[in-house]
Amino acid sequence: MVLIARNRDSLSTPLPVSTSQRNRSIATSCPATYENIRIGKAWRSQSMSSLGSTSNYYSEYTASIESDKSYFWKLSACVILIFIPWIPNIGHINTLKAQRYQLELAIAAQHDFATELHDLSDDINGAKEKLHAITNRNEKAYRRLKKLHGELDLDSEKYLKAEKTEEVLVNRIERIEKTIQANDRKQIQRKYGNDQVKVEIELQYGEEVPSIVTLELNSKTMPHASNHFLKMVESNLWEGLPLARGMYNQFVASPSAMDEHHHSGISKFATANLTHLAFQEYEKPILQKYTVAFAGSRPAGPVFVIRMSESRGEDENHEATFATIVKGHDVLDSLMHLSLETGSIKMKSLRVIQ
Repeated sequence: MVLIARNRDSLSTPLPVSTSQRNRSIATSCPATYENIRIGKAWRSQSMSSLGSTSNYYSEYTASIESDKSYFWKLSACVILIFIPWIPNIGHINTLKAQRYQLELAIAAQHDFATELHDLSDDINGAKEKLHAITNRNEKAYRRLKKLHGELDLDSEKYLKAEKTEEVLVNRIERIEKTIQANDRKQIQRKYGNDQVKVEIELQYGEEVPSIVTLELNSKTMPHASNHFLKMVESNLWEGLPLARGMYNQFVASPSAMDEHHHSGISKFATANLTHLAFQEYEKPILQKYTVAFAGSRPAGPVFVIRMSESRGEDENHEATFATIVKGHDVLDSLMHLSLETGSIKMKSLRVIQ
């Protein structure tokens, strides 16, 4: 019984066996299983070696990235150190630009002033020449009078009497002129109800749509010239006549030009007795752009001009400026800059508006 139990214990508890003995046992009993075990060990060995190489590559890549970061920050620090001294200069640069712009404006203004001064110098020289010519004419006239009548006695009774007579005539003429002005002002107020009367001019250029230009009469200070122009408008004397571009940067309306039927307007103006003004009326020289004035010999009329600049000519101070363009500045500017032939702009119609 004891022997049997010992044998059972020996069967249940295996004897210790080494790995090499077990492998030889497996290779003897089952060759296929042994081959599988050998291949697995070789694969594990190869995997461990490849894992080691991957770890080395990752370490090298990480080190490269850290090196690039370090280079970037060093470069950034160098750039900042280079540009830090220029930061305060940015404000100075903007200030210099502004000062340069102001200097350019000042130079341009100085150039304009020099041009105006040169023009004024030319005007002064021209005035001096005219004054010298007038002085010479007066001296020649005085010598002729002295030769014919002897020495003039400005204190003589005859001269004083003639001077007084001249003064009386001048005063009488001034009273007549003021009476004409008062009558014209009353006619305008009675007919149109107030002093602010406007005239609308329809201009036709070629085949284009007619354009409108509106002028306002200065009937308070220029009643005679204003009423004279209103009578021309009411009589339709200007319809069909051209508005030409003249000298000194202006438009000129003249009855001597031919209308669209090749008829001169001079006869119409003469028949209506609306040619020249009764006297040369002007309050003070108005030399503004877009002003309208009667021009021509003294007294002026019936020709009228539209000024397209501040100054026109030497006789402009004596023109009867009676109206101002209040609408259609763009129309006149465009027509002034077009390449036009004489008579290409027609005054299609003129009418009084309230």
